[in-house]
Amino acid sequence: ARHAAPDSPEHSSASAPGAAPADLDRVEAAMIFVSEEDPGEDFYGISQIPGFLISADGLALVPSIRITGSKSHLVYVGDNEEPVEAKFIAADECLDIALIDLEGEDYPFLELADTDLQRGDDVYGPLWNRARARYELIDGVVESLDNPGNTTGRSVPSLIRYQTEENTARFGPVVNEEGELVGLAA
Repeated sequence: ARHAAPDSPEHSSASAPGAAPADLDRVEAAMIFVSEEDPGEDFYGISQIPGFLISADGLALVPSIRITGSKSHLVYVGDNEEPVEAKFIAADECLDIALIDLEGEDYPFLELADTDLQRGDDVYGPLWNRARARYELIDGVVESLDNPGNTTGRSVPSLIRYQTEENTARFGPVVNEEGELVGLAA
């Protein structure tokens, strides 16, 4: 099931089975969108690169394929319409992940879960809603752990496989019911 944005009438923070994480507002607040240009009034007409914050001091993860080689980026945090500057720090092109650093501090961010995932656990993966230019979280279930990480162009120690009713985004956070980061959809 899709989980609506916190500002929509359909949003509910109920903790019933299949409900969105209890801290959905915090998860969505930690989402970012990167642009190399100022979109002005046409925010929804530009090419946006999704990502998410991993620290209060502005460190964020984004797909490397669209970031590497650029020196500076404009970043929109959560629903904020005013961008902040960010600089490229490092990338792993095999994993298609880059680290950027936003100017400023006291950002909302996703904390790493301190518990291990188990088969059958509920997780929530990203679904990019182009019409609304934002992530939605869709619920899924962990199918298997420690899958071989050899995929086309990538080699990681292990992958978590989870099942959803819809295809998730190609990049974004996978969170548990507490809204804590448990994986990366990549």
